[in-house]
Amino acid sequence: MTGSAITNFYTHQRSDKPPASIALLLHGLGSNGRDLISLAPYWEQALPDTLFISPDAPFACDMVPPGYPDSYQWFSLQDRDPDKILAGVLAAAPILNAFIAEQLEQYKLPASKLALIGFSQGTMMSLYAGLHYPEKLAGVLGYSGALVWPPETDAAKLQKLPIRLIHGEADDVVPVSAIAWPVRFWRNPASMSADIPRPVCRIRLTGRGWRVVMNFCQPYWLDFTMPTPQ
Repeated sequence: MTGSAITNFYTHQRSDKPPASIALLLHGLGSNGRDLISLAPYWEQALPDTLFISPDAPFACDMVPPGYPDSYQWFSLQDRDPDKILAGVLAAAPILNAFIAEQLEQYKLPASKLALIGFSQGTMMSLYAGLHYPEKLAGVLGYSGALVWPPETDAAKLQKLPIRLIHGEADDVVPVSAIAWPVRFWRNPASMSADIPRPVCRIRLTGRGWRVVMNFCQPYWLDFTMPTPQ
């Protein structure tokens, strides 16, 4: 595996003004930033002053034929042993954190104005990075992902931020049962709150899944006030 930084990304913003917030879109295994940035036009009307940024993950995907173009991964899934997956998340997290810090610095925005929106493997990275980032981010919205966590994690030391997870009942890549651990984890009063809706689709994003982004982000960014989990 080669690569140690995020070097390519795509952006989209409806307004010509300096952005008031950032939505960082993290793709899944074998995809790329160009794929997810194509969703930004669906959300821009509700979030006109939001800059959508969709990076290519830092590593070439090792589950596609050699030379297959524009296919990336945050970590390998050749071996799905939980310890190997955790090691991959831990290796990629500093790379993602550095990219977040770069974007906040470039656009002179506080961490509270950046939300992570992940899909599949991108959700795994969003959950880990969002809850461990040194400053409180705006929130995490994840589609069809899972919680990858060291067993010794002290939930009381994690960031408390809005989180919403959406998972398809018929998902044949990451089973819907993967949502059970986050539900149990966040119901601990010492941890953080989460909004886990009923699974609604397969692995693709439906119109309802798109609207979740607007419903999740718009109230916070329009008045720049984030709720505090109880």
